[in-house]
Amino acid sequence: PELRVGGIGERGIASLAARGLAITGPDGSRAAIETLELAGLAIAAAAQGVPTDLTLDRLRLEGVAVQGDPTVALAELTLERFGGGRSGTLALQGLDVLAPQASDMVDRLRIGRITLSGLDIAAAVTALMAGDLPARGEADYAFELAEARASKGDAALGSLARLRFAGSQGAVESSRVDVAGLTIERSPLLAEWMDRFGYRALTAEITNESRFDRAAQRLETPALAFGIRDMGAIGLTYRLSGVTAESAERMDFDAWRLDGAQLRIADQSFYQRLVRDTARRERMPEQRVRERFVAEVTQALGGAKAAGPLLPAVQRFLRGEAATLEVVLKPAQPVGMAQVEQAMKQGPAAAQRLLGVTATAR
Repeated sequence: PELRVGGIGERGIASLAARGLAITGPDGSRAAIETLELAGLAIAAAAQGVPTDLTLDRLRLEGVAVQGDPTVALAELTLERFGGGRSGTLALQGLDVLAPQASDMVDRLRIGRITLSGLDIAAAVTALMAGDLPARGEADYAFELAEARASKGDAALGSLARLRFAGSQGAVESSRVDVAGLTIERSPLLAEWMDRFGYRALTAEITNESRFDRAAQRLETPALAFGIRDMGAIGLTYRLSGVTAESAERMDFDAWRLDGAQLRIADQSFYQRLVRDTARRERMPEQRVRERFVAEVTQALGGAKAAGPLLPAVQRFLRGEAATLEVVLKPAQPVGMAQVEQAMKQGPAAAQRLLGVTATAR
């Protein structure tokens, strides 16, 4: 019904606005766009068909509907500062994808909001198309996804309140991942397991924070936590030295050294449910199940006389005398993997001495 175009040149368009756009593909698929607005489109002279050949100041879409399999609906999309080595932004709202034939597990995905900022989006897309990781940027960046829901037919399978990933550049690079309200509903795949342990749904929270000092070759994770409601939580912090950007990309741990670490395990009823389920299935008292677990772990640690300082706290935790187990690694000096492997050959107690292990059960 309406199309306005301004500033047409050899390799670009200054502006374009369209209303009521309808597209029919060669396969009969159809798409409709209520509003399309575009500004500052330019294509490089020697374009090779990759995103970095194209620059775009702004693109805005409203009311997108694609018929077929999958069926896609999108309320709004805005893309700004695409290409030209610029840090761009992407904002998407109201995405609904229905694909009945795509999977036996999930046929519908709905996402309330997606935002991305601080990355050269064109270069990142080009790298991913080539199977490479996006290049390290110079600016702070952030990605957020909110209000996601997955379903199969009328059955809800899972949902996610929020996923956020953010990072900052500088002398010390930092990054943080937060996952809130990740819920997995009872489904045929998990029904037997969830029924056994008495769960109607599983809701998880995840946090991972890290800092990397390139000059000092130090990597720290002051906060790594994973918890499932009414099940338990695990928290981990650690400090590594001798870490370079190149060794991190290659996952080459040989030169890395462990400066220290702390692990915290909190039971919020899962261990109790495990003991109860084992006792029911094997028809024995719960106390006998606990003692069997204690004996098995004691043997795995080298026996009561050779298990090292970790054993007493672990035994208390397994007997149900404590709900939280904390393990601290504080070696006298940074240790590498080769040293740990050599100590392990001498037994768990030798490795614990090398790593300066202490443990507490509360």
